[in-house]
Amino acid sequence: FQLANASSDYLQFSQTVPNDYDARSLWGLEKIQAPIGWSVTTGASTLVAGVLDSGIDWHHPDLVANIWTNAGELANGRDDDGNGLVDDLHGWDFASGDNDPSDENSHGTHVAGIIGGAGNNGAGIVGVAWQVKLLGVRCGDQSLSTSAVIQAMDYLSDLRRNGVPIVVANNSYSSTSYISTQRDSIVRARDAGILFVA
Repeated sequence: FQLANASSDYLQFSQTVPNDYDARSLWGLEKIQAPIGWSVTTGASTLVAGVLDSGIDWHHPDLVANIWTNAGELANGRDDDGNGLVDDLHGWDFASGDNDPSDENSHGTHVAGIIGGAGNNGAGIVGVAWQVKLLGVRCGDQSLSTSAVIQAMDYLSDLRRNGVPIVVANNSYSSTSYISTQRDSIVRARDAGILFVA
């Protein structure tokens, strides 16, 4: 077999691009070259991302398939998993001290969509990891208290030590102060195997 004309033999790479990806509106994903990354992985439903923010709208159509459910809890008014929190089915609200980490100002839902909006479902947008489970930990609305953030980090660390495969804790907030107790909670999360992202 002979080639009539010789040319370079380039490597070709496939790109996995979902039907709900719009590079113009999702410019941040384009900037990090997410479509190239999706050729390697689109995430895994066995992994969990903790979202410390204003909560998550866990009924949102682009997030509902990826919302984490605590396998150790039942909606029965008891602390089934023994972590001191009653019915923490989808996370916890450390701002109000209850089991409803629903978003009250949309920032946490926006962040959750960037992290793990369901991909290839023909609706809305797509996140970096299409299949990751999203665990909402509400720490406030417009501002997040340091005590709530520390409690939330320790909650994630405890869950990780008890077998929940939390791989990352996303923290989309800023502060101008160094707080050693908050740093200590980040170190505890790291020691538990959680990547702290801010």
